[in-house]
Amino acid sequence: MKDKTLKRASIEGSFWELISKIIEKIGALIFTIILARFLLPEGFGVYSLTMAISLVFIGFIDYAVDGTLVRYVSDALGKKNRKLARTYFKYVFKKKILFSFISAFLLLILAYPLSVYIFKKPFLFLPLFISGFYIFVLAVESSYSSLFYVFKKIKGKTIKEVIKQFLRILITILVFLFVAKIYYVEGVITGLIITNLIVLIFVFFYVKKFSPFLFSKGKEGELDKKRVMKFFYYLLLGSATGVIFSYVDVLMLGAFLPDIKYIGLFSAAVAFTWGIAGLLSFNSVFLPIFTQVKKNKLEYALNSVLRYSLILTIPVAFGIVALSKYILLVIYGREYTEVAIVLSLMAFLIIEAVNGSFIMTVFSAKERPKFTTKISICSLFLNIVLNLILIKALLNISQLWALVGAAIATLISRYVSLGFLILTMKTKLKIRLIIMNWIKPLMASVMMFFVLFLLNQYIVKEMTLLIGVFEVIAGILVYAFVMLLIRGISKEDFEIFREAL
Repeated sequence: MKDKTLKRASIEGSFWELISKIIEKIGALIFTIILARFLLPEGFGVYSLTMAISLVFIGFIDYAVDGTLVRYVSDALGKKNRKLARTYFKYVFKKKILFSFISAFLLLILAYPLSVYIFKKPFLFLPLFISGFYIFVLAVESSYSSLFYVFKKIKGKTIKEVIKQFLRILITILVFLFVAKIYYVEGVITGLIITNLIVLIFVFFYVKKFSPFLFSKGKEGELDKKRVMKFFYYLLLGSATGVIFSYVDVLMLGAFLPDIKYIGLFSAAVAFTWGIAGLLSFNSVFLPIFTQVKKNKLEYALNSVLRYSLILTIPVAFGIVALSKYILLVIYGREYTEVAIVLSLMAFLIIEAVNGSFIMTVFSAKERPKFTTKISICSLFLNIVLNLILIKALLNISQLWALVGAAIATLISRYVSLGFLILTMKTKLKIRLIIMNWIKPLMASVMMFFVLFLLNQYIVKEMTLLIGVFEVIAGILVYAFVMLLIRGISKEDFEIFREAL
């Protein structure tokens, strides 16, 4: 009976986590499109660089503290020790407030020197200063939100995500309607502060409703502070690498490029790429599944998941390459079509990001995160070196080519990281990947790309929305036909797809 209850809770949690992720990714994509269209490349560049700097200040602390909170409060509750759970929560939460305050204060006092002396863009000062308040509110809200995972109340997280996405889109639109154009960026960031304050209030009362004992006064339990901080510092190292990796290209472009417009162009291409990758990646749903799968069946489970993921992600990447200019025109507007070559390169990150996340999930499920941490650190250093070399070298040609250099640096470093992940998984976990699962979708996608390329080169004279839809359908049909021809997909796969719908 207990096993059935746990299984039901796991399935329900995975379902709501899936819904939450979909809402989050779609909301983020819509929010980005609205920003890019209203702010135009220059304003979007200011916003993107401001967010990159701000989130580096708080991102790694945010993840490390919240991860520690979830780990130890969950452990205490698993032992039916509410007193100890309350002690862990209060201790870790106080650390979060302290670290968040320090990070926010540092950003406030460093806003001027960063904008004037480091990035040589004085107009960044006010957005950075306002962001100091934003990252503090964001950090506090994320700590309370992490309790949804502790108590397995993922439905509450989904409700929170609906409120958050709706509010930030609504408030941003109101900013563009009623605030002067020169204060658009400052208005948007202020809107984000208001959004997160409202979400914080909702989350606080929602969490307090199902866990009042965490906030009550009483005798404290005994905790091993040294053990807690050791775990925290380990997470801090891994999360710092991930956060810097996420923003290093924008930060380095911001430091080297004189025209902020190109930061906006690059960020638009990156945002679309990660938006699509996010919609196709549900690695968190598979973590409990991989954790429960027996060792001798894990290889089969991973290859099965990767097979369907690759069937989807590889053609999506090639389709974006074939239609990159038209995608930018429709999504962002004519001002962004200049960066089509960057989007074409970044599109291949979708394959690495989605499928690499599944492989990393296997390491987490088998409690081997140290391997992924080491690989991430090495990949980060490679990325920084390549960015330095390629951005500076290609900047001599033009600022657009500097963006191409940043895209190439990111591609190389991430695929090197993926290669080492696969190699480490083979040697340490004894899990091998089926190579044909990668080759067949690649062959079919190349054929699809050439068909679309020939259509645009020799037949389509002027792209319209209707023609674009026709090309997408034609690409899907060509891909499916070739996959059937080379036995990359079967009738059983179509049955599974039909049942899933």
